[in-house]
Amino acid sequence: MSDRLFYQLVHHIEHLILYSLVLWQVYFILKWLLKYVSKNFKFESKIISPQTQVIEHISKNKEYTKESIKKDLGAIDVKVDKKIFIDKPGEVDIKLDEVKKGKVKTQKDKLKKLRGK
Repeated sequence: MSDRLFYQLVHHIEHLILYSLVLWQVYFILKWLLKYVSKNFKFESKIISPQTQVIEHISKNKEYTKESIKKDLGAIDVKVDKKIFIDKPGEVDIKLDEVKKGKVKTQKDKLKKLRGK
């Protein structure tokens, strides 16, 4: 009985090793393939910004080619009117209320009546 159990254990370990080797091979092949594709093939990513939208709009409406249009429009100036007043006050006049010492009265009964309880 123990011989059969030993052979089953060895059989399962063999399968575990073979399956792990196959998985590692697949991993390295995919890694190599991705590295090869990224080096040898260039994929264009199109970033849509307000500048490219203006260029596309002008080229569609006026039949200009993209080469004839200046691609970098630079900064776009926007006029913003803000009125900010920063100055020190001439006089500082702070009035404090009187400080009364004593217990604070909570009017729980009035609050309960207002809530309807």
